[in-house]
Amino acid sequence: MLKNTPLTPPDCDLRDFAFMPLDVARLRDSDLAANESPEACWAAVLLWAASWHQLPAASIPNDDKWMAQQTGYGRIVKEWLKVRPGALRGWRECSDGRLYHPVVAEKALVAWEKKQATGRKMVRRLEIESSEWAALREFVFRRDNYTCTYCNSRAGQLEADHVVPVRHGGATTAENLTTACRKCNRSKGAKTLSEWRK
Repeated sequence: MLKNTPLTPPDCDLRDFAFMPLDVARLRDSDLAANESPEACWAAVLLWAASWHQLPAASIPNDDKWMAQQTGYGRIVKEWLKVRPGALRGWRECSDGRLYHPVVAEKALVAWEKKQATGRKMVRRLEIESSEWAALREFVFRRDNYTCTYCNSRAGQLEADHVVPVRHGGATTAENLTTACRKCNRSKGAKTLSEWRK
């Protein structure tokens, strides 16, 4: 029998995220809350929380001793086994042998994308502050005759704009940079040219 593909990528690391989103209405109205014992529900929530800081996030090892520890049963695995079916409601075993919870995975993927976006912004900020960026920007200004390629203005402060925005995979290269006046660059922002010209 084929197992499911893991619900989060192997490098999905949220161990530095102290807070895990909890959709309270979704939990309150869930089959878990309606059909399982309070002990099983509490164990489920503890497993969700534990999975947030696993690698990959939203997964746990398929190991009853580990799960007993995480849910407060310590070494008394037989007590854990009494609540196990309810506590593991919704979890899926995937091809890497780990258990994944779809709702936790949904939240983890959103957080992971935000973390990656923040990392990309930091890299870009370092590029901007570096001497290589200053030299590249000056090259672009000279190449474009110190003229905004969007409105042909030569007045005011000039900036180097990513024609294909970084968020769309645009590189910080001379081929993807153009001279823009501050007004045009601020107006275009992170939009593509087609988005901006609409």
